[in-house]
Amino acid sequence: GEDISGATGNTYTLIQADIANGISVTVTANNCLGSVSSAVTSPVEKASQAAPAAPVAESITATSITLAAITGAQYSVDRGPWQDSPVFNDLSPDTEYTFHAKLKESETHKESPASQAVISTNPAETAIPAVKDESTIELYPNPFTDKLYLKGAKGCTLRIYTPGGILVHIREVTASDEIVPLKHLRTGIYLFRLDKEGKTKTIWGIKSR
Repeated sequence: GEDISGATGNTYTLIQADIANGISVTVTANNCLGSVSSAVTSPVEKASQAAPAAPVAESITATSITLAAITGAQYSVDRGPWQDSPVFNDLSPDTEYTFHAKLKESETHKESPASQAVISTNPAETAIPAVKDESTIELYPNPFTDKLYLKGAKGCTLRIYTPGGILVHIREVTASDEIVPLKHLRTGIYLFRLDKEGKTKTIWGIKSR
């Protein structure tokens, strides 16, 4: 075999060029003559890599889910074919799907095991009826800063979503006039959804700072 340039120390770290080749070690000493060599190893294999973190939704609608991208990964849904894109369209509303992610084989690493997560699409908006007497429900001020006031929604469940459909806040409304602290939300646009007895009302709101 050929000598590996620079590999003269008592330790050696394998590099890409070593893959598929056998390695042997030859030992010499200053206080004796000659040398001794080890047997040639089996061919060097690519390194293993751990499964990536479980898939996380970046945005959700009634018919699509976009996963947060993972560098070097491929994705699949419900054991379907693998794809490089983290975007999945043509899904059914209000349905659970099992997503998988794995790291692709590279020049130095084998394909990783897959991680998985169960993520649901949003309900279809066309199936959402309006709340009775919705004109009596008020949400103000809009835009808001660290809190807003909710009037006439006692007994409702309040859910707040990003425009991408990610749930960021949920609260049971227990008073006719209720203060909702929202200091933790980032500046941006949000969808406020109120549910009561199978009826739903949605309001868009803006957090200004």
